[in-house]
Amino acid sequence: MKGKDLINIGIFSAICFVILFIIAMLGMIPIFLPLLSVLVPIIGGLLGRRLMKKHFEKAGIA
Repeated sequence: MKGKDLINIGIFSAICFVILFIIAMLGMIPIFLPLLSVLVPIIGGLLGRRLMKKHFEKAGIA
């Protein structure tokens, strides 16, 4: 891994953390609590897939 890769991982991890934290705060509203089991995996999966597609297609992944 090069320095650029580590910087990309750090930035993307911070973005994922902030977005998932905002979605998790919906759990403070009781009606949205059951929706968290649907929203968090979908949003987290889309973010992870975006990272793989954007940064790792040269290595043959995704």
